[in-house]
Amino acid sequence: MCINEFYKWLGDLKLTEYEAGVSKEIMKQLFQRTSFITEIGLGYLTLNRLAKTLSNGEAQRINLANQLGSSLVDTIYVLDEPTIGLHPRDVGRLTGIIKKIRDNGNIVIIVEHDYDVIKSCDHVIELGPQSGIKGGQVVFSGSMQKFLSDAKTLTSEYIRSKQKIHEDVKRRVGSATHFLTIKNIKENNLKNITLKLPLNRFVCVTGVSGSGKSSLVTKSLYPVLKKYFDFKSEDLSESEDQGEQQNGHQINYSSMDGIENIKSVMLINQDVLGRSQRSTPITFISGFDHIRELFAQTPLAKSRGYTSSNFSFNVKHGQCSVCGGEGYISVDMQFMADIYIRCEACSGTRYKKEILDVTYKGKNINEVLAMTVEEAYDFFISSQPLREMLKLLIDVGLDYLVIGQPASTLSGGESQRLKICKELLTESNKKRKSHVLYIMDEPTTGLHPQEVEKLLVVLQKLVDEGNSLVVIEHNMDLVKHADYIIDLGPEAGDNGGKIIVEGTPKEITESKSSHTGKILKELLTFNI
Repeated sequence: MCINEFYKWLGDLKLTEYEAGVSKEIMKQLFQRTSFITEIGLGYLTLNRLAKTLSNGEAQRINLANQLGSSLVDTIYVLDEPTIGLHPRDVGRLTGIIKKIRDNGNIVIIVEHDYDVIKSCDHVIELGPQSGIKGGQVVFSGSMQKFLSDAKTLTSEYIRSKQKIHEDVKRRVGSATHFLTIKNIKENNLKNITLKLPLNRFVCVTGVSGSGKSSLVTKSLYPVLKKYFDFKSEDLSESEDQGEQQNGHQINYSSMDGIENIKSVMLINQDVLGRSQRSTPITFISGFDHIRELFAQTPLAKSRGYTSSNFSFNVKHGQCSVCGGEGYISVDMQFMADIYIRCEACSGTRYKKEILDVTYKGKNINEVLAMTVEEAYDFFISSQPLREMLKLLIDVGLDYLVIGQPASTLSGGESQRLKICKELLTESNKKRKSHVLYIMDEPTTGLHPQEVEKLLVVLQKLVDEGNSLVVIEHNMDLVKHADYIIDLGPEAGDNGGKIIVEGTPKEITESKSSHTGKILKELLTFNI
């Protein structure tokens, strides 16, 4: 049973006087806990659903309901973006349950970008003024009333709508649009639906939490296309009612049309770029090759016979021989997690001492790797290819990143934007043809409204290059810029799994049954 059905079943249970007496406390706990889960909009989950299959947002809300059930007092709760995976319709439920925890005599500290959650707080602390090395200061601390009336911070400007994400967009959907069509998809709660996806367009898949967005995009569309392109060279059968096998799981659909209009598919998620200390932002976008080449051209490097490989911390004749270019020594703690100690031989620089003797414009290779993207952009004024790479990182709001910092220290949003930049750089180098279908699942997670604005510019660039973009998203500042929206619902679980409405944002707002349409209607003014 789903939790909603279970709650109803509990209410209809007929117990004898003796049974009611014995089970009084059990029934009280069951009613209380199931009602909490229903309150936060997770009533669609089945009782036998495995915890590992829950999304981050669902798992966090289950924990919240559990905490309400435990009735603790004098406790500090810390929540990191509890609105992840939540449709704006469900945010009110979440803030309601957080206020109940507060009213029980607790303190709740929330890290959040959602306007509605911020507005419902008692006290606001904003950090800034910008990101990375330009941040790290408390720029405001005070009541919500003062925040809205007196604060002169980036977030308060957006909330007061003095700084709106611009709406001047030209929709690309027209009569010349090609479509990719997959018919009769029956994955999870999807009700035998047909996905008609406009190509070379920016498409948002929306719907309340649990309506079937991930089932449609990441568990159906992506595996079907990935299998098609992975085995394109093989003789695939074209039988009807095909279905695809993904990790031993059958994806049910009847047919696919329009596949000839795309060349490949790529999922760009928020997973970390690499767990190794060797992976850095500058190596990820292949900019380190240009830097090493510049160092190899210096007079001292030439006199010593150094090549560009000497300036790589991944190669033996450049890296520190003690730490192997890691900068840290890993100490095996046997029954505990390994600990990392800075290498004494190179003091964490990763290089041999003689390599650090070589300087370019007064700085050695380690000092260059310690620069931010913005500093490196100004420093390498003579290298046009490198400046183009760094300019793209600045455009997506990553100007504050240290170019040599380990990729494992980046947030999910930073990692995702770096992946998008890499794709754009590959496109501009003509290494990859256009007509790629890119898929993203909530790329705005962890992003401030200002960063969402910068992300939008990059997403539009991907489409302008001749690619297709499908994004699962709840952030209406991003959704309202889509060329085309596919809205699932009407509700979650068994009450979802249908395409309610599809079309341009204006067409979505005209639907009476779409929760997304109602919210978009408040945000959009249609002068285009």
